[in-house]
Amino acid sequence: MVAVNDIGNGPQSPLVGVYAASVPSAPNAPTLVSQSATAISFTWQALNIALNGGSPVTGYKIYWHDPSNNNLYSFVLLANTTTTNTAYTVSGLTAGLQY
Repeated sequence: MVAVNDIGNGPQSPLVGVYAASVPSAPNAPTLVSQSATAISFTWQALNIALNGGSPVTGYKIYWHDPSNNNLYSFVLLANTTTTNTAYTVSGLTAGLQY
């Protein structure tokens, strides 16, 4: 960058290297904290700055397998958090079903 006036250009300022932000890496697998017949609680580790794409994480999208769908690779959005909390509880589950 240089400053300019009617006489011309001034000297160049020192260079600064900047990287554009990108999407964050995948979080680590969740850890089960507690479970009952109708609820589970789990946590996960927050991403460190080297893995967050250069921009702070502002939330998490939590997906799950809907047990009413026979396709085991079909996932639906369970929660779209707007917080950096790294814990979540799912309630209202049906005992005996795989989620």
